[in-house]
Amino acid sequence: MEIEFISNKLSNLVDDMSGHFDTSPLNKKMPYLQGFS
Repeated sequence: MEIEFISNKLSNLVDDMSGHFDTSPLNKKMPYLQGFS
């Protein structure tokens, strides 16, 4: 399904981002991102 594919992509993106921005204020501004990983 397309939705599964998109949420898969989102999940991968967030994993990449959390690796790069682990100590960044980004995590404090958007804590909901952690729910996708």
